[in-house]
Order: sequence, then structure tokens, then C-alpha cells
Amino acid sequence: MWTQPRLRSYLAQQTDIDLSERTLQDLMHRLGYRYRRPKTDLGHQQDPELREQVKDALAELKKVPSQAISSYSLWTK
Repeated sequence: MWTQPRLRSYLAQQTDIDLSERTLQDLMHRLGYRYRRPKTDLGHQQDPELREQVKDALAELKKVPSQAISSYSLWTK
């Protein structure tokens, strides 16, 4: 995964040209690149059967109305 400091360092080593942060940002933008955080999904490492069971259990829990009794009112002065 390339971060901006890593990319700047690599380009400086390869080209002997040290770009400023802003210059690199502008260049990447003009070339159609954009920075975004990578998605962290570990679904491919999880047990599919267990994942389905958990999904079903959560769906059942969402169906049960909450029994909590509030001791305060949202309508206050």
C-alpha cells in the first residue's frame, strides 16, 4: 500500500526529484488518482457457516422490541 510519504520517497530515489506534498497531490489529482483508505474486510478468512449463524441471530435480536424503561423524559424545559 502506497502512502504519500512512501511514494514521495520512492520517486525521489528513482528520479532524484524531491516533490513537495502539495505538488505530488496536484500531480496525482491531474492523473486521475485519489487517496482513500483501504477497506478492511476479513470476510474471506471467516467461517461461512458461523458467519451465517451470527447474521441470523442478529436478525432475530432486531425483531425483539426493547424492554428498557426510561426514567427520564426527552421533553424537558
